[in-house]
Amino acid sequence: SEELVSDRAFELSISFNTLPLEIKGLTISFGDNYPTRFDIEGADGQVIRVGDNNKKIWTTETILRDVTSLRLIFYRMKEPDNRLRIEYIKFGLGLVYTNDDILGSSLDVYVSPISEDVPQTDFSVKLKNENNEFNIDNPNSPINYLETMQEIDTMYGYELPKSKRIEWVQGGRLYCSKWESGENEITIYAQDIFRNMEKEYIKGRMEPYGKTYYALATDIFNDLGIRNYYIDERLRKIISRNAIPRVKHKEALQIIANATRCSLSQARNGQIRLESNFIPKIDVTTLNGED
Repeated sequence: SEELVSDRAFELSISFNTLPLEIKGLTISFGDNYPTRFDIEGADGQVIRVGDNNKKIWTTETILRDVTSLRLIFYRMKEPDNRLRIEYIKFGLGLVYTNDDILGSSLDVYVSPISEDVPQTDFSVKLKNENNEFNIDNPNSPINYLETMQEIDTMYGYELPKSKRIEWVQGGRLYCSKWESGENEITIYAQDIFRNMEKEYIKGRMEPYGKTYYALATDIFNDLGIRNYYIDERLRKIISRNAIPRVKHKEALQIIANATRCSLSQARNGQIRLESNFIPKIDVTTLNGED
């Protein structure tokens, strides 16, 4: 906000420029100096009034229906005479499940070092279904938030010896594929990003003057709309004049990996990686001529 919120209320309007949406929950990160009183108004007159917020990351499970725009009005801050800052807005609710909720989980990863096959990751987690929390007939059930291709982050924690501190390691950023709900438990399945690259890549063409494999891979990622990727710098020096054939996007990336002696994989943070699967020859010298 340009002006201090204590001087006057600050309004933020968000237009989605699309058909009416159903937003299942809302998450807003304000930082350390968060607003304590604000309203969120939908285009259909639905209003969420917050009068006693005490969190820098605010969430609501309220489902906003038939939304084409949102109007956020902020009246009071935790610390007066400050401007409002929003770090991010997530249009959806982040659900977190820990040891108290999890009955078991499994993570299986297959990666070919020579890109013989497209990488594959399968994850499943089994949660307690207490008090019919995950029954589909329950209108307030979190199961209503689960959708195909929804991001699922897995974290593994290890309590350090002689310490209560837990060291957390990311297991993977995967995408929900399906779920099964029973009387006492629910199982959620997730998989890698490659399994959803089923559309064909049709922009390959002959390059009479040559084009680097780095640029060819970048074209594929751009066509997918993916920004979180890493391409080995070595691919900037390898030229191709051939067209990428009309195949699925994941197969096009596999072709590039095969042609450049790279491995194709998905990192734990969800990043797609094309990196050399061998160590190139290197020369090592010393300043004083010692071995």
